[in-house]
Amino acid sequence: MSAEFHTHVQTLATSVLLARIGDKSAATKAAARVAAAFHAAMRATRDPSAFERCTEASIVDCIGTSYETDLYPGGPNPVCYLVPQAPRAGATPELQWRITHRGLAALSQRAGFTIRAIPIDKRDRFVVSFGEVTEHTASPDSWPRSLDDLAGICVVVQQVGGAVLVRGWVPTPLIRQRMAKARDKGVWQEWPVEMAQKTAIKYAAARGELVSDSPELRAALEADVRGDAVDHGMDTADLVAASRTIPRALPDNGPPVDFTAENERLNRRERVVIEAQADEPAAQATAPTLTPTQAQIVAAVTSRGMARVHAESFLGKPASDWTAKDGKILQNELDRLAQAATPTPDAEGL
Repeated sequence: MSAEFHTHVQTLATSVLLARIGDKSAATKAAARVAAAFHAAMRATRDPSAFERCTEASIVDCIGTSYETDLYPGGPNPVCYLVPQAPRAGATPELQWRITHRGLAALSQRAGFTIRAIPIDKRDRFVVSFGEVTEHTASPDSWPRSLDDLAGICVVVQQVGGAVLVRGWVPTPLIRQRMAKARDKGVWQEWPVEMAQKTAIKYAAARGELVSDSPELRAALEADVRGDAVDHGMDTADLVAASRTIPRALPDNGPPVDFTAENERLNRRERVVIEAQADEPAAQATAPTLTPTQAQIVAAVTSRGMARVHAESFLGKPASDWTAKDGKILQNELDRLAQAATPTPDAEGL
């Protein structure tokens, strides 16, 4: 059966990549690479037969993502991995393409900046100010091996050969919230710190700290969001359609929404200045028109640090389909994240 899966993937990959590349010889070579990587991932899993039960559409989606990102599963330090998982009991499994923190770092470097997710042990001394780690002195004997040892993750974003852009702070309680949503916690139990690093990088991206128009990084994050949806028991058909049609530029967000008082209450020492940003005229011509309510929701979530693309992925539909109820759901999620991200005196090491 393993050989049959290899042949099946290579056949699918040849068809998919020939349509994208247009050159039969190049498509055949690329398909052979994809098939070999997928076959290796299948053999390394606990239940290889689960790969064979996955829907053909999900396999095709993983093939496309690996080709778009030029990241392939396999090896001792994989940049991505494949997970067969059903969205609910009794449903047909779907093959999920999931990126690792190493894969995110590799894609970021291609885009012109580096990402380092630094685990900070509870025994370390560090200071968090305005959402960033401003001081850190590591204990020579400390290296967190579990979430119980971990105070949080410092996500350092730096231009290649240039200045540090941000040293964002993601505390362990926020990471535990993300872990709690996962139905399959096996990978969290086996690789807790590595999963915490990946979660912190994705959270930094959601807060707008990783600003890049890289199509590879975008494709990888979209695929991982779809994997999260399945892991949380959601159907992904609508989410896939929405993520593939998300406009790069945003339409007019309408008037600014003043959340200053609320953010001062949540962040205590921080003052968030909210400014409305006008979008390029080209975006208004190509992006869907939003109702006043939808525009106000978009302005509200982006002003609080959640990118529109991540809000759409969280809800599983584009902003043009949002209702007032969706705005409340997003507001509750942002309130929960802000509360979890607020550092305590003990966590700051002061």
